[in-house]
Amino acid sequence: MRPLALQPALPQRTVALLSRKGAYRSAASEAFRALVSVQ
Repeated sequence: MRPLALQPALPQRTVALLSRKGAYRSAASEAFRALVSVQ
């Protein structure tokens, strides 16, 4: 296998996370938040 350049290149994506102050957050949502905040 070898990498291929995509033509045209894929568009850049933006992620936004919204939450209420003091609201319950599931383990999955916390894991996703941690993953997104690292990048």
